[in-house]
Formats: sequence, C-alpha cells, structure tokens
Amino acid sequence: ADIYGRRKIMIFGSFIRAIGGTLSAIAPNKWVFLCCQMVVGLGIGMGGVIPVLALEFTPNKYRVPCITSGTLGVYSGKSIVAIAGYFLVEPLGWRWFTAATALPCFVVAILTFLIPESPRYLIVSGQEDKAMEAIQQTAKWNKVTLPADLKVHVYDSETLGSFREILSRHRR
Repeated sequence: ADIYGRRKIMIFGSFIRAIGGTLSAIAPNKWVFLCCQMVVGLGIGMGGVIPVLALEFTPNKYRVPCITSGTLGVYSGKSIVAIAGYFLVEPLGWRWFTAATALPCFVVAILTFLIPESPRYLIVSGQEDKAMEAIQQTAKWNKVTLPADLKVHVYDSETLGSFREILSRHRR
C-alpha cells in the first residue's frame, strides 16, 4: 500500500473479490471453483488497507468508535451472510447465492473512487500538493478548520526505517 497507495489497493482488492466471487458462481468444476475462491482470498487480504485508510480521515477523538463500529459491521455482515446462506442456498442454489455475495464488492470498488488517496501515501511519494488537497477535503467533510500555516512534512526514505531495522538485534 505504501508503493501503490491505499486507495488503489482498496479498489483493486474489491474488484478482485467481486470478479473472483462472480467467477466462482459460474465455475464448471470444483477445481475452477477452488481457484476462484483463492482469488477471492487474495482480494480479502487486500482489504486490510480499508481500516487504515478510514482512520487516516477520522479525527482522533472518533477513531476508536470508528474502528469498533467498522469491525462490528464486518462481523455482523459475515453473520448475516451465513444465516442468509442457511435459508437461501437451498431454494436459490449455491451459484446464485455466491454471485449475490460478490455484488457488494463491486459497490465498494465503485464508491472508493469517491474518496481521496491516503495523505500519508501522497506525502511519502512526494506529492505534497495532492496530500494537502486530501487533507483539506477531509477537514471540510469533518467540519474542521485547518490552521492557516499548516504544511505537510516530507520524509526522506532514511527517516522512515526499514523492515530489516525491525528485525535488528537492538529492537529485540
């Protein structure tokens, strides 16, 4: 996400889930179905950027309720799908049910085009003007007035650290 941007990963992951789910519904055999479900799993893995992106646009005092309600929504949705599957797979067939569960992924992918890219990603990638625009848009949505002298701080790659540094002996 730090290379391509959180928003792009979110859009790509949602489309991957939707396409994999749709192809699962028309799979001619169990092996194609299994491959399609692996594609869905790849898209689900990319969904990990969603809460991070959402929290970047949330004021500090609302971050805990935001992530809590988001998590509650995800698991409530999974429970609803499981219950609906229990009642609907028999009359509709598993193919229709599988296709229907892919539909929200298309909706999420399309709606994600409406939100700005992550300000952190834009700053790290050297796009300070776009980062400032994203911050100003977010402030407008949150009805917050930004300080007139607000400036973004550009980090160089040496101040960001690396994965190797996390595993170094002095961090243990």
